[in-house]
Amino acid sequence: DSVDLGYNKIVVETPQFDENGNVMMKKIS
Repeated sequence: DSVDLGYNKIVVETPQFDENGNVMMKKIS
């Protein structure tokens, strides 16, 4: 099942977190 909310892209591209716990989407941006 593909959720058409753009969230599936975040799941596929494992997000990296900085030291502050913020999500850094390098591949998506």
